[in-house]
Amino acid sequence: MDNDVYFTNDKRISFLMIPWALITEPMFHGLSMESKVLYAMMLDRMGLSKRTTGAMSKNGCSSTIR
Repeated sequence: MDNDVYFTNDKRISFLMIPWALITEPMFHGLSMESKVLYAMMLDRMGLSKRTTGAMSKNGCSSTIR
């Protein structure tokens, strides 16, 4: 069996962090994996917005001004 190694032009490795509770807690067992991944993607984007613009209110809500 050949061991194939895949490379990309981008030197960074991107990944999503899914909160462990979404996988293990019984209250979230009814959610599809797609919805858990979508939540992780939205959480990642919110963190990116917070790091780049710092546009967060006191209660942690992000806002976009166009």
